[in-house]
Amino acid sequence: MAEDTENKLTEINYEKLKTRKQVREKSPEYREFYSNSMNLEVTFHDFTLIFGEIVVATQDELKINEKVGVIMSPEHALACAKALDKILKNYVQQFGPIREQPGADDLEPHVS
Repeated sequence: MAEDTENKLTEINYEKLKTRKQVREKSPEYREFYSNSMNLEVTFHDFTLIFGEIVVATQDELKINEKVGVIMSPEHALACAKALDKILKNYVQQFGPIREQPGADDLEPHVS
């Protein structure tokens, strides 16, 4: 009996999942805010994206007001990266190239 249940759980119709109805509701905890800073922390089990806003940017100091951390599994992080890549490609196709942030290639994630 347990084997039948296990087999049913692995029989997923992915094409049907793509077309299923989605119902989205904003919870009372939902918040939106501006972010021009993102830090990434990585462990074996999860990715943490920490979003904030740069409040001081001088030659000697960069002060960031961190606002929220979003923790996700590596699988979800990969799905997000693929979705963002697709969205960025469509954006560039429609609106043209996006300027790169100076120093963006120097950013390294914090790995625990």
